[in-house]
Amino acid sequence: MSLSILVTGASGFVGSHMVGRALQEGHTTWAAIRPTSDLQYLTDKRIHFIELDYCNPQVLYRQLRTYRETGNRWDVIIHCAGVTKCRDKADFDRVNYMGTRILAEILIKLDMAPRQFIFMSSLGSYGPAHEQMPHRPITERSTPCPNTAYGRSKLKAERCLISI
Repeated sequence: MSLSILVTGASGFVGSHMVGRALQEGHTTWAAIRPTSDLQYLTDKRIHFIELDYCNPQVLYRQLRTYRETGNRWDVIIHCAGVTKCRDKADFDRVNYMGTRILAEILIKLDMAPRQFIFMSSLGSYGPAHEQMPHRPITERSTPCPNTAYGRSKLKAERCLISI
């Protein structure tokens, strides 16, 4: 069964691989990009592109409403968009947490929530690995204890999505 899939952060390392896999599986694949995105890994002619501004609610609302007016819907959204390095620590929250929150809230407001929303988080949201011997793997019962601004922003985004 062919699905319509949107990959945010499509020009990044993980996102571009998600786009490639979706195409390989025969899905209608949308790549969410910025005007400044490097498209060197997104050259397949089957890719549909859409510009999305996750940190500007008014602009994102208009962009998504315009897409909705075409009558199309995404069955799956794989949300890979985010930042891993910033000069200003506040940018981690602005992009990773608020960008995710704004996207989810607008999708709901526009009645565009997909059947499946996959959030690409990070082990950084749990903090340092348990490296003492014996090694203890991170499980669903582990307590998150991120020790970086990046990890804290990803944990906030996870918790936000759970609460919506």
